[in-house]
Amino acid sequence: QSQRFWIERAFEDCKGELGMADYQVRKYRAWYHHQALYFIAYDYVNHTREKKKQQIPLLSVRDVSLLIIAYLSKSQVIMEKEINDLLVRHKQKINDLLRFYPPDDLFKVTK
Repeated sequence: QSQRFWIERAFEDCKGELGMADYQVRKYRAWYHHQALYFIAYDYVNHTREKKKQQIPLLSVRDVSLLIIAYLSKSQVIMEKEINDLLVRHKQKINDLLRFYPPDDLFKVTK
């Protein structure tokens, strides 16, 4: 049953952040292509999260997708703003975790 949580969480991330549910197609081939693109996007996001796990342990799918959008805008101001917003969100996440877990257990939770 605990494995089901992670599967449901992956589908929720795909639907909410990567556009799994945002398709309007009529043919199977178009639907198949759309599903393949979001699988590739989710694989890239997971690879990025795994690669940056040591540096940014609380990195989420939303964080990675927003950073990709900021990077593609090719504006240094937008990129810096997004990084600052990410740092604020992560500080809030850490404060929330500290509220419920003792500092000794926090490292175990973020691993």
